[in-house]
Amino acid sequence: MSCPHCSRSNEEHRFHFALIRKAYENWPHDHRFRPISEQHLRSWLYVEAGHTESVDIVGADAMTLEGVKAARQILSPQTYLRMEAIAGGLRISGPKSIAKGKCKKTEFREVQDRVAAIICDVIGVTAEQLVKEARAA
Repeated sequence: MSCPHCSRSNEEHRFHFALIRKAYENWPHDHRFRPISEQHLRSWLYVEAGHTESVDIVGADAMTLEGVKAARQILSPQTYLRMEAIAGGLRISGPKSIAKGKCKKTEFREVQDRVAAIICDVIGVTAEQLVKEARAA
């Protein structure tokens, strides 16, 4: 039995990134979200999967430079960002890290399952089929 708190395997890690790479290569051009890079797609997938960290900006700062500065603290270039109105302000959400030291194995697997389901819904192919195609190439 493996420890749920220990790091995920290298195979799981490779599968996850191969899946996102193939999803990016096969992403439908008419989808409402149009990724500009693999990283952009990955961050969007994490946000869609609910694996996020958020900043709430309340009051006048919500629509000012201060609001943008607060958002940049959780973002890097090409990172997808979701903004939504909240009472008296704005919530800005970005993807949470899946780095081995920051994401337990059980949490990673939950994120992976949700990401795979989103990709399957959008592309119409299972995660296993996409990665198998990548490995066969």
